[in-house]
Amino acid sequence: MYKFDHHELPTLQPWINATAGKKIRHQFVRNPYYHRVDTHGVQLPYIDTVEMEIVAGGLVAAKANAGEADLQARGLGFRDLPVLRKGEKDGADYTTYLWGTGAASQIAIYPNLNVADPVWRAVLRDVRVRRALSLAINRNAINKALFFNLAKPGAMTVLEQSPFYEAEMREAWAAFDPELANRLLDEAGLGEKDGYGIRRLPDGRQMELVVETAGERQEVENALQIITDDWRDVASSW
Repeated sequence: MYKFDHHELPTLQPWINATAGKKIRHQFVRNPYYHRVDTHGVQLPYIDTVEMEIVAGGLVAAKANAGEADLQARGLGFRDLPVLRKGEKDGADYTTYLWGTGAASQIAIYPNLNVADPVWRAVLRDVRVRRALSLAINRNAINKALFFNLAKPGAMTVLEQSPFYEAEMREAWAAFDPELANRLLDEAGLGEKDGYGIRRLPDGRQMELVVETAGERQEVENALQIITDDWRDVASSW
């Protein structure tokens, strides 16, 4: 339903692509057969025409700052907030809002419990190791550096609006506690270190973690750099 490659293709979406071919600017017109109405019985959507322009990702904030967008959410992130706020201060005719997200976590690292390497698989399946890695992340530093202290640091869990939300689940193993992380790794049998103080796996290899990311969001890469430094600093004390 979300593909608009063929402008004559019937759709259940509120607007229909009225532009054929691959172009920089696309026009979407109101779907006269859209199946939803508001509480007064008025058929949605209210807006008859929507124009969308395709630009490079790095230009989205600049074009919004220049007043070239009536509504822009996608393509913008916390990193763009200073530019957008500056545009408001300089008299640009727009307002910047911080919208809540429907994702339980903006950034999360998922250890591969089924990795092909049998030694790493056993290590990562030890809950003490995973808890230690979590405790070695300074979430407050990430919040301050990347999210202007507007984020809510915590463990990966459901949103507060969910009936399944439990505060203790958000707080579980989410505090920055290098000392406890150190103890947990020792208990997991990873107490042996090389000459540089880096822990060794049970088979003697360095405990070197590789974290993969799609590279689609700059804040994720920046956060991973902070986490890398955190883990390296903690490792030197281990």
